[in-house]
Amino acid sequence: MSNYYTPKNQSLNPLIRTERPYPIITVQNYLKKCMDARIINPALSLDDLSTDIRMIVIGNVFEWCLKRGDADFEENMRRSLKTYLDGAF
Repeated sequence: MSNYYTPKNQSLNPLIRTERPYPIITVQNYLKKCMDARIINPALSLDDLSTDIRMIVIGNVFEWCLKRGDADFEENMRRSLKTYLDGAF
């Protein structure tokens, strides 16, 4: 996992996002559907919101890698995303 999350891995480059199986595209699509249905009304743009979520995920993955897998990734994601999303909506 730590070899995957590197700046040299261009498949992670947000500037070249495509509709390939790129997780943030899935998140962006769900957010757009919720925004279009007026389920959520964030103060941020869709791109800013999905970028923030991508950065939270990458930060948690990096923490997990630093601890060589000895971190509660699921709980860390739940806590950090909840804190962010509670503030975003």
